[in-house]
Amino acid sequence: MITQRFIKSKCFVSALFLLLCFCMTACKRNAGREDLQDPNASLLVVQATIDDAENVDLNSPFDAKGNIERSTRLSGKSDLTNFENSANYIEGDGFDVITSVSSSWKGQEMNGTPALANSSETLPRATSPMTAGFKYRLVLYKVVGGTQTFWRQKQLTSSASNVVDTTQQIEVVRGDSYQWYAYSYNNANDIPPIATTGSNPAVSMGTNSDFLYATGTFTILPTGAANTPLAINFRHQVARLAVEIDARGMFADNITQLGITVGGIAGGSSPLTTGTFNLATAQVSNPTAYTPTTTFTVANFQNVDAGFNDRKAIYFYSATEASFPALSVNLTGVTITMTDGNTTRAFTGLNRSFSFNTSGAMTAGRTYNAKIDLIESPLTVAGSTVRWARTNLYLNPSERNRYRFYATYAHTNARESYWSFRGDIPTMFGVTGDPCTSVHPTSRPEDGLSVWRQATVADFNTLGTSGLLGSTGPSQSVVYNTVGGLGYYEYAASGTGSPQFPSSNLRFNMNGSGTAVGLVAGAVTINIGITGYGTEARVWTQDRLLDVGGLLGLGAYSFRATRVPAVPLVTSAYNSIVPNVLETLSLGVLGAGLLESPFLNVRCVRR
Repeated sequence: MITQRFIKSKCFVSALFLLLCFCMTACKRNAGREDLQDPNASLLVVQATIDDAENVDLNSPFDAKGNIERSTRLSGKSDLTNFENSANYIEGDGFDVITSVSSSWKGQEMNGTPALANSSETLPRATSPMTAGFKYRLVLYKVVGGTQTFWRQKQLTSSASNVVDTTQQIEVVRGDSYQWYAYSYNNANDIPPIATTGSNPAVSMGTNSDFLYATGTFTILPTGAANTPLAINFRHQVARLAVEIDARGMFADNITQLGITVGGIAGGSSPLTTGTFNLATAQVSNPTAYTPTTTFTVANFQNVDAGFNDRKAIYFYSATEASFPALSVNLTGVTITMTDGNTTRAFTGLNRSFSFNTSGAMTAGRTYNAKIDLIESPLTVAGSTVRWARTNLYLNPSERNRYRFYATYAHTNARESYWSFRGDIPTMFGVTGDPCTSVHPTSRPEDGLSVWRQATVADFNTLGTSGLLGSTGPSQSVVYNTVGGLGYYEYAASGTGSPQFPSSNLRFNMNGSGTAVGLVAGAVTINIGITGYGTEARVWTQDRLLDVGGLLGLGAYSFRATRVPAVPLVTSAYNSIVPNVLETLSLGVLGAGLLESPFLNVRCVRR
């Protein structure tokens, strides 16, 4: 009697796994395994992954096939170029927008950008695990000479479990060779058995559905370990159009409502199609056009990044080449929420239409992204073209979209809102940094520069000055007030206000300043709010008195505003607003190659 051996844990390692960036270690199906009649029968463990490498022609015949004996095979460079990469910047009252079009295949969960292997590198292709619970069907043909004879087929279900399930196996015979085919619709729906299992098995590619495919050969050794794992590395066989809404530029944690209509997606000379896929030849036949749904709410969208609700996408699939020269998206409403202040911003009754340059054709195996980045709108003070961020910059404690503007006008002495001069993070001194350039989105279409930058002395100068002898510019009409005993200055400005935003006025809270009292391995310990909390606004500019690069130079400028109390019988209370205070005494050069400075607030402006 032959003893059957099974893989006991995911610690099994072989050169086969060098092909994969991440292998599923256990899959299962609902039905139990079939009884075997052949005395030489054994069981083959099956594992499934999906190749989501960017800029790779996933539909080439070479890349669609795999062989478990060639486990270290690398992919060649694709000769495909990006699909009409283009972008536009559009301003609006409630929020601004960057629209862009690009091509790649980022995969269902899009958790990052995988490294690509080219012909001169020794890196494996990028793969991602098939989502737990998704179904795929494996079909085996026994090969004798040049003849293939149907042997078995089985539906399997992917699983994230570390415990091997015996149903994650298919029956094979020692000493036999097999040609295998696997396909999936990349979802949790059951896949019916193939009715015709002759020499050219064919299956439907589904309507508006992803379609995954892989094939290869293996031989079971006549003696020794028979349970060689079969690693199925699926490739996408359809073209996919993703229409995406990205609200990170509005500092959203959740997109809770959406109203979208997609135009130009139906009809045309190259419409969306479904078709029949031949498993043996990897060819598509009988393409048939279909008309997709074009009006959607948030319930129809999927998260682009698993576990995060700030990017949403709707997908359209085509079995054959498709093009949409008049693609447009009409946004009728969007509601976002932010954890900062438990804030909700609802933009309803919209009629904002965006067109996309998609004159090229979508080809199989690639995804095409028509993306709308929503960006918080700025405020503009009369007589100036400077477009101010509504609130101060802070570093969100999460690892997601960290550089944000506060959602409310509340005062704060939180450490993450105080920055060193030209520091990139609040816990470090800086040299040449500008934290505003890290606010999403970090590039704009016309020149690739950041959307936001740190305010300069010239920007603050447009607010004018105020002092004992009088005021200039907008500071002549600035309003001083307090909330909860904490002071602030507010300038009348133009821009969207209530109910979406706290106000359309430009406010500077008197949050005071912090002092660095320790430096250990480059990490700064800061006392926040020791000086001036509630009585003084201090905000860094990006400028120095003399700047010759890096550590070389003199001084640093800041904006400072405070309310000077009345002196009985001498002076009344008055505003002191100085846009170019020279911080000279607190700026020094550390041995660590950083500039030592106090910690002030930072306000960004549009570039």
